[in-house]
Amino acid sequence: MSGERLLCGVLPDSIMRTGNILESSYDVTFVTTLEQARHALASAKFDLIICGVHFDDGQMPLLLQHCKADLRLKEVPFMASACAGEGFLKQHTFTSVK
Repeated sequence: MSGERLLCGVLPDSIMRTGNILESSYDVTFVTTLEQARHALASAKFDLIICGVHFDDGQMPLLLQHCKADLRLKEVPFMASACAGEGFLKQHTFTSVK
């Protein structure tokens, strides 16, 4: 496992599947709500934030906004993700991540 820490905002039913992919290589903290994410980000340093577009009923743009408004977090890379089963990204979601 590398020393890189990832914050991963996902739907509750995605934790096991995502964990199987990431946990052997990274130190991963999973969160399923915006409030959990804010608490985790205030409590630890992360090298990458990954957030599903359906995180916490569509709260991904608010998490991104929170990260970019915080001087300590604004330089941390933020990656939005969508599972193949979720269909295509809507234009407003894609625009909010740019």
